[in-house]
Amino acid sequence: MWYDQKSQIEFADLLCSKVNALEEEEEVLKSSMAYGTVVEGIFNAHDRKKLSQTVTEVLLTTAYVSNTKKVFHGVKKAKTSEIGWFLPLKTISYDTLLDSLLAYPKLLNKNEEQLFGPYYKLREVLKKYKAIKQSGDWGDLEVDPSVAYYNNNDSSKTIGQIKHCLAVLGDLKRDSGSRLYDEELMAGVISFKKRNGYKTNKILSTWHVQRMNNSIKKHISSIMVTMEHCRWIDPLLTKVPEYIFINIPAFKPIYGKKELESTLLVGKNRTETAVFSGSISSILFSPYWIVPRSIILNEIKQAIFQDENYLESHDMEWNNRNVIKRHGVKNPMGLVKFLFPNSYIIYLHGTSYKNLFEFDYRAFSRGCINMEKAKKLAILILKDDPNWTPKHVNEALNGGSKPFTYLKTKSQYKLAILLPGFLMTEPLIFIRIYTKETTA
Repeated sequence: MWYDQKSQIEFADLLCSKVNALEEEEEVLKSSMAYGTVVEGIFNAHDRKKLSQTVTEVLLTTAYVSNTKKVFHGVKKAKTSEIGWFLPLKTISYDTLLDSLLAYPKLLNKNEEQLFGPYYKLREVLKKYKAIKQSGDWGDLEVDPSVAYYNNNDSSKTIGQIKHCLAVLGDLKRDSGSRLYDEELMAGVISFKKRNGYKTNKILSTWHVQRMNNSIKKHISSIMVTMEHCRWIDPLLTKVPEYIFINIPAFKPIYGKKELESTLLVGKNRTETAVFSGSISSILFSPYWIVPRSIILNEIKQAIFQDENYLESHDMEWNNRNVIKRHGVKNPMGLVKFLFPNSYIIYLHGTSYKNLFEFDYRAFSRGCINMEKAKKLAILILKDDPNWTPKHVNEALNGGSKPFTYLKTKSQYKLAILLPGFLMTEPLIFIRIYTKETTA
């Protein structure tokens, strides 16, 4: 396979170079290859150990399979489950892929048919951060705990350090050396915030400065971990004609071609939003909230003990040994809920806690995805159904004389939630909810 009539084929050399590049560029985690030095010796004219053609064939095939697994597949499935990643891993046809690589060797460097596209954007970002590390031009910021935020015309040593940091990152064209929070710095702050998914105002809080203050080593590690996550995602999932992005690190969803931009609340520490796939089967308007058993045991029972009128005062009631929150504007589910069967008890829905959307860091939920513009999403999903005009949706949201209106969608909507590493710099990996089944 690796020889023509005269000698080793050119692609064998290209493959070996790529395997070595993975090591040098640190594109994969723990990327050492079995018999790596022996494989290198195949291409070393001064190597005294000449291998037979048969042994060379086996070693090069081993190198190919090993490289393909690392680049296009990533770690073993058991490892992904340990970190709560339950999205089915993609499959690889090694022989079909090899045929493609032999025909188009450039696919060794970039193959979006096999690798999730954002991987390659992150690879470029990785080069940038490694160059910053190599230059030694990254320093720690001295954060003053007594300062809540920095604004126009403020002056301090920390502001001077922030200017240098933003210049290194490229958000500022130059480091003026000034310690004044001026118009130039405001533009850099807005660039930094926009790049990281924060609200794009000119105020820089201590929380933002602490996020900026991550070491360059931590930035590089985060990028590499996110690149590893990209290997697990089947690129075919991005080919559907209609979808919603849910970007967990940036707390944002995008429906289709930016028809809807909103904000999200996602799972907080210890109740993180799980990574899984399923199918949206129905939309529930003016929903009840069936309180999870854990909340009843850990919170509500104690509250009832202290206040016997707790349930009534919070629009709750007992129902078949369950506690339910009545429908309405105070319901934590909001006015609309998107149902998709899953074993993680996670839903996409609205919320009554509108004030939480004002925060930059919005990991407040118990795992579910709370959407600021859930009503608009329902209208967009149902836009082609004459029985569900915006007027009908509004009537269903109000609940009418019934406690809720239940809609069974005519076609199933596919859902996938992907959780990348918590990368707060440069392009973030999108989390997608797929709608409308396709042959892909």
